[in-house]
Amino acid sequence: MAGRAADATYVVECYSPADPTHGPAAVALRIRSAVADLRARGERITWLGAVLIPDDDIAFHLFNAPDAAVVQAVARIAALTGARTAGAILLGGPQLIGTMEATSVRRAAPSRR
Repeated sequence: MAGRAADATYVVECYSPADPTHGPAAVALRIRSAVADLRARGERITWLGAVLIPDDDIAFHLFNAPDAAVVQAVARIAALTGARTAGAILLGGPQLIGTMEATSVRRAAPSRR
């Protein structure tokens, strides 16, 4: 379609506490809901998944969207705490990330430093 901006990849870095009420499953549900809401309004946005760093209480959520404003709207609607949005380059493509299901969140063993 002519005149339509190509989608880009964005990362949202945010605080992600380990407690169950604000943990990965709750955040995933809020993000999915926010994405669905914006899509219903005609916005193009896809949540690709997230990388969670539980030891540091940080999450990096990856999105495809035409611009950062749409991604920031998801962060606002989903109430992502301390969210910072930046353009990103995804190496290897979405197949490396897979689909994050709220029931399949696993915590990796702590790193040994």
